[in-house]
Amino acid sequence: MLGELSPGLTISEEAILDMNIYLKHVFENLVERCTILLIERSEVCMTDRDIEIAVLHVVEGELRKYCIAEGRRAVKKWNEEG
Repeated sequence: MLGELSPGLTISEEAILDMNIYLKHVFENLVERCTILLIERSEVCMTDRDIEIAVLHVVEGELRKYCIAEGRRAVKKWNEEG
């Protein structure tokens, strides 16, 4: 995908491994935060709002804004197509 967006730009194997570690860490934290939210509310089903709240707690800065915006866009698209 990087080659499609920026031809001539490459990423090292080490950088890919670092990104994978970072993403795994973020997803583990999101799951943990969502689990806490469900337990606090005695719910068994997670909603898009639960995930958004978890993102607000786990992701920082500009990336947080981007994640929230893209998540809302994805949910809207899913609802329109569903």
